[in-house]
Amino acid sequence: MIDKLYEKTIERKSEINNYFESIPEMIDKELVKKKYHEYNFDTTEQDKTFAAIDGSFNSKNYMASIVYALSSQTIVSRPSQGITKQSQGGDIYHVPLSERGNIRKILSNRMSILELKSTIDTLKRNPDIDYMLIDGNISGKITNLDIPIITDIIERILISKINIKDKILNLLDEEDMIIENTTLAIKEDLLYDISMISGIPLSDIEKEEQDIISFVEIIEQLCCVYYLIENFGDKIIGVSKTSSTTNIFDDKLSDATILEYANVNPGTTDVYINDNPKLVRKTRAGLVTLNYPVLNNELSRYQFTTAFTKLDDIGNILKIELPYRATKEDMIDILNNFKSISIEGYPYILKKAHDEVVITDIDMGNIVRKLEIYEKTGRDML
Repeated sequence: MIDKLYEKTIERKSEINNYFESIPEMIDKELVKKKYHEYNFDTTEQDKTFAAIDGSFNSKNYMASIVYALSSQTIVSRPSQGITKQSQGGDIYHVPLSERGNIRKILSNRMSILELKSTIDTLKRNPDIDYMLIDGNISGKITNLDIPIITDIIERILISKINIKDKILNLLDEEDMIIENTTLAIKEDLLYDISMISGIPLSDIEKEEQDIISFVEIIEQLCCVYYLIENFGDKIIGVSKTSSTTNIFDDKLSDATILEYANVNPGTTDVYINDNPKLVRKTRAGLVTLNYPVLNNELSRYQFTTAFTKLDDIGNILKIELPYRATKEDMIDILNNFKSISIEGYPYILKKAHDEVVITDIDMGNIVRKLEIYEKTGRDML
């Protein structure tokens, strides 16, 4: 098979290379000049306290189940004090192999919960933090959700009878909050309570277990985002190295692609305000706007400010997102502070958080050996 791919590589090489070489010609350079403004970010001495969060997951497939590991880690950088580790979360569990097609979505949601709780815990314990950096964007944690469909009666019980939203918010408000996936921690009691309230046999409830758990995990994530923005929104900054959005230039090429291939100097775009963070689902009939299962009014009123920037000559384009309405002057002030903790145009503290949290294949191998799992993987004969 690889020989055929090499043949196709030679055959397609010219066409693919021509596409990438033609990208600069697709860019409206005059529009870039109107919306992107050069700026010399010259703050070199850190005088603000920064924190950063990142998470990681890894997994190993067995014939009966998928064993996974999750981790989250915050670090804090204070002027003249260096970097210290702060709130850490982690979990090891398993998911039925039947969910293999959804495994990245499941693990991504569970990792996000740990990241959000580590962030909340760090901000509660360190009120002197000026900026908390998140890898990616906070709006995506509420607008890019794929909410599973569960039985109406079970959904009503979870929201109205059990009131899972208030249970989670109360746990977040505790002084010594536990950094864990609450949904998994209360799973058995949750399924039992649903059965007792609904009158549906527990064995039938357990047939919907994965969808029920995923639904409650979505609620848990929504509660975490709500709590974070309500209490610490003015400190949160999302930083994306890659972005496919087209809000600034309204082109088939992404905003980040246009700026990268336009080879711009250090500076920033105008700010873009997204004041309609609705949950949207694609259907055959087009895009349909949905309500959040909890906190719909609260989450729908949030505003997010975004801008694209390049901090120095050799840096890449970054997308910056703030979970509130901000001006361009606000954004430039933040970016000037970014410059004081950046290496080659990227906040070092975010890179450090990633290095501290990543779960490698070697780590995963050590974990499953300690678990003493001797099940077949299905690939043993290869």
